Amino acid sequence: MNIDTKELDAFFKNQASSYINNTEFIPGVTPIYYSILYWDIEEYKAGINAFLNGKWTSSGENVNEFEKKFSKKFKNKFSLMVNSGSSANLILIAGLKKYYKWNDDDEIIVSPVGFPTSISVIYQNRLKPVFVDIEMDTLNFDVNKIEEKITSKTKGIFISPVLGNPPDMDKLIELSENVFCVVSFILK
Repeated sequence: MNIDTKELDAFFKNQASSYINNTEFIPGVTPIYYSILYWDIEEYKAGINAFLNGKWTSSGENVNEFEKKFSKKFKNKFSLMVNSGSSANLILIAGLKKYYKWNDDDEIIVSPVGFPTSISVIYQNRLKPVFVDIEMDTLNFDVNKIEEKITSKTKGIFISPVLGNPPDMDKLIELSENVFCVVSFILK
C-alpha cells in the first residue's frame, strides 16, 4: 500500500499540527526536554511510511540498515537495536552474565541515584547491586569510595551517569586496571 505524499502532507497540515512541534531547532538555543517527544513532520512521515510500506511493523528495513552501518562503523560483526535504554541495560547485563559465567549473587557496583533500570536489571539477572555513596555536586557515585566496596564477588561497575554527567573516568580506568579485566559500562 503506497500512500500519496500529498495526502500525507495534507493530513499533517490539517489533523496532526496540534501535536507536532513545528518550530525550528537551533542548537544551543532550543531547549531539549528530558522526557518529551520531539519529532518534526518529516520524522512522522518517515515513520508512517515505514509502517504502511515496510515489510515489518517494527525492526524493519530501516533498523536492519542502521544495525549494519553501526556494526561496520565500530568494527563489530553484529549489532542489535532495541526499543530503549532500559531494554539495552537488560540485554547487556544478561549477556555479560552468561558470557562471563557470573553466578547468582555476584556483585555489580552501581550508583543509588540514576535510572531505575540500572538497578532493576541487576536484580532481574539475580545479581546483587552494591551501592556507592554519591558526590552531591555531580550526583554520580563517588569513585574514591569504590575500592572499599570491591569484594571477591564483584564482577563489574555499572555506569549510568545522571543526566549525562560522567564520573571521573580516568580514575575509574585507573582503578579497573588493578581490579578488572575490561572497562566499559560494565567491568570484568
